[in-house]
Amino acid sequence: MFVIPTIALTDLSLDAVARYRAEAASEYNTALAAAREAGNATTDELDRLTALREFVAQADVVLDVKPVTEPAGETEDRLGSLAPITEDGTTGTDEGGEVDDETRVAAIAATKVVSDKTAKAVESVVARSAITASAGVTGYNTGQPLEDLGVVAAIISDQANGMAGVQIGGRSKSPVAAIKLPDTKFLAMGDRRDMDVMAELVNEQERFGGSLAQARYAAFQDGATPEALTASAGWCAPSEIDYSVQFQGVADGRLDVPTMQASRGGVFVMPEIEFAGVYGTAGVGSHFFNLTEAQVIAGNAKAFVEIDCPTPTESRLGVTGFGAIANLLAVRGYPEYTREYVRASLVGLEVFRDSLNIAAMVSGSVANDLSAVAPWNVDLSVLSQVLPMAAMAAYDQRARGRLGKTATIEQVFPAWVLEQMRADWMRRNGTDDFNLADADIMRWFADRNIAPQFVLGWQDYYSSGTATMPGTNTAGGIDLFPATVKFLSYPTGTWVNAINDVINLSTIYDSARLSVNQRLEVFAERGNIMIKRRADSRVYTLSCCPSGSTGVQRIVTC
Repeated sequence: MFVIPTIALTDLSLDAVARYRAEAASEYNTALAAAREAGNATTDELDRLTALREFVAQADVVLDVKPVTEPAGETEDRLGSLAPITEDGTTGTDEGGEVDDETRVAAIAATKVVSDKTAKAVESVVARSAITASAGVTGYNTGQPLEDLGVVAAIISDQANGMAGVQIGGRSKSPVAAIKLPDTKFLAMGDRRDMDVMAELVNEQERFGGSLAQARYAAFQDGATPEALTASAGWCAPSEIDYSVQFQGVADGRLDVPTMQASRGGVFVMPEIEFAGVYGTAGVGSHFFNLTEAQVIAGNAKAFVEIDCPTPTESRLGVTGFGAIANLLAVRGYPEYTREYVRASLVGLEVFRDSLNIAAMVSGSVANDLSAVAPWNVDLSVLSQVLPMAAMAAYDQRARGRLGKTATIEQVFPAWVLEQMRADWMRRNGTDDFNLADADIMRWFADRNIAPQFVLGWQDYYSSGTATMPGTNTAGGIDLFPATVKFLSYPTGTWVNAINDVINLSTIYDSARLSVNQRLEVFAERGNIMIKRRADSRVYTLSCCPSGSTGVQRIVTC
């Protein structure tokens, strides 16, 4: 008999949920068929059927398939109200329906098996930016969701082609889309309430139902399946001209930090109360007193401290964006290229913003270069460098701030470190398993209560301009990964990204550009700033050589 798991379903891999669902559905259908053949069922049997049906419905929500439709209200004929369950999540009598993210979160939160902690984690995962159509876009209603940036690029081109002429000295503007960002409740108003908004925004328990480190590890347990590429060819006809434009870039490896909306262009931040300032002189505890009885009788003075009045720091948003000018004849003759170029530019804009945000975090962090410090300068193995150093940094930061022993420390690495870890793993003596998955590496960090990120746009060609860095535009590519690696380390909630709430994408005609046969194809702009809420943010530098060597093969001097 299938045992209904008591663990939260979203704490399991999708494969496990699918397997449990199949077992539950099989038992349900078999028992239902037997009961119908007998013409009756006991109360216990009906309760078991109902429990199995509810579990399958919960699994369907997690797997994002059509839900098992529940019968409306209670019914005297419980057996007659139950229908067989099919593989696609429908019943023999109900059609089911599509499930959007909001419905999935609500359903998960309402289930008996899935905990409130899991529901919060799922809600944080499914929250994402929504691209919606502006008013007047042909074929779309105002506010209608747009699938992706490729659709946005196509609309921009169509809107521009359909715009009417413009008089000399004038201009014509056609709004295309609005990208509404998630977490709209995290809105800064430029007053003292901003601190409460940020406190809620960075609260792990509220947003993820627990540890951010475990949430990130869970996200890596299921990998994406690459799309298959097909090709065809023939020699009995003249070659065709392929006017399709190839651009495979995606906005992947993004920086993940809490994001809030600053509608008034700025945010006030109060300084953090640091434990070192409260404790006083280290080793002495100068801000506290300890008197003997004799000293009390003698009237020795007790040391008091005066609580100072903090001064808030105002952080004002800058703007990032891009504009693209198109030649009218080229747009008419080869619209595919213009559309794909706009999509590529939107991807580039996100990469550029991440690069700026990471640079701001590095600039606001204390540098600690250990590439020439023993044992880090002689222990060149990537695994035994990165993991112990990450753990040491996390422990040190918890100790400095007197945080909890399991307090989450966030760390940011360049994405290529994952490949160096795998190369190091493969070169170890006695290793016959070369399948070191991302989820395995994430688990190592999660076990140390560290929430790592492996990002693009840092310590690579596009962020540094250095031809020897990963992603170089030089023919032939790189010969080696960098010999040193930097990583950021900070208590969770230290950094917050403040932005404005909407990105406007518009096509603009103006008489000046029309005189030279041009138009402003697209313009996008967003306010942006990184805000440092806590004092202890560090950036470490380590040597990085995937030698595969292990401790028993050499002596490491500390």
